[in-house]
Amino acid sequence: MNSKMMLAALMYLNSLGDAFMQRTIAFTRQQQRHETMLSATATSMPIDILGIDHVVLKVDELEKMTEWYSKVLGMSIAKHNVGAQMVHLDAGDALIDLVDRAGPLGDGGGNENADPRQRRVDHICLAMRSFDEDAIRAHLLEHSVEITTELGVRYGKGGAGESIFFLDPEGNRIEIKQSKHLSTELDTVLNKEQQRQEKMVEKEAASFPIDILGIDHVVLKVSELKKMTEWYNKVLGTTVAKHNEKMQMMHLDAGSGLIDLVDRAGPLGGGSGVSLSVDPRQRKVDHICLALSNFDESAIRAHLLAHDVEITTELGVRYGKGGDGESIFFLDPEGNRIEIKESKYLAH
Repeated sequence: MNSKMMLAALMYLNSLGDAFMQRTIAFTRQQQRHETMLSATATSMPIDILGIDHVVLKVDELEKMTEWYSKVLGMSIAKHNVGAQMVHLDAGDALIDLVDRAGPLGDGGGNENADPRQRRVDHICLAMRSFDEDAIRAHLLEHSVEITTELGVRYGKGGAGESIFFLDPEGNRIEIKQSKHLSTELDTVLNKEQQRQEKMVEKEAASFPIDILGIDHVVLKVSELKKMTEWYNKVLGTTVAKHNEKMQMMHLDAGSGLIDLVDRAGPLGGGSGVSLSVDPRQRKVDHICLALSNFDESAIRAHLLAHDVEITTELGVRYGKGGDGESIFFLDPEGNRIEIKESKYLAH
């Protein structure tokens, strides 16, 4: 679709309301940003990240955890893989996948160097615009990155697509996956937006205060901040969105989300001052942040209280995709840190 056709479509959509229009314009700008990035790096960078496709959590009680994420965070089941003992939960423009530790995937799905019993977050999947296998293999080889799980067709946001796995320098499992999600066709976006608006109306009618847009960011605790920043930039093509020198933290742009790197030796290295049920030295992923379309503090507090969920880090203004916004932290039943955050990114 050329720019004139897109402009005409946007003008036509004015009748759908200002809020809808602003979200569409925001997406269009994001699309233009990706097109610019794609043209600038087409000859040298085969990995073009659209965003975070899904995060996989390994759990001890699959049914209980599925129920909790559904009731507390309002996620619906996108797919239930009975054979793999895995539930894919819809989290806006991404997925949260729950894997039974006792099931076929409970060992981590590969021979990685991290003790699987210490790894609550199994891997982070990054959605890609295109998947040129030969170019990707050459690129990874150039940076001495070994593929740990070979090419296969796997499920993610928007359906099945080709993907491979590898490790970052500190042992975090990374999956890069062909994605049909966030299509460049505007009409597809509008259909998805219409469906989201309808779902939001249904949630509001049921007085559900947590409306998830997607995964805002994932935080990794690292031992060598500079080295890890360089690796993510060179290998995965991320860019530094913000450098918080005081907190010894790098916010890396990953399409529709952020990957945040926190120095273990810095102020946030011990788990951000929160007492957790797992040894923070064993926790590579610090927390998962979910972006909300609106942030009604009173309604959210009442909702969490009704489900016996204790706020572990109080309300504050924190940085995420799209800038600063109010957020709070709490734990899921198995000790994974969850942040819910007001998001101005594709929100209004």
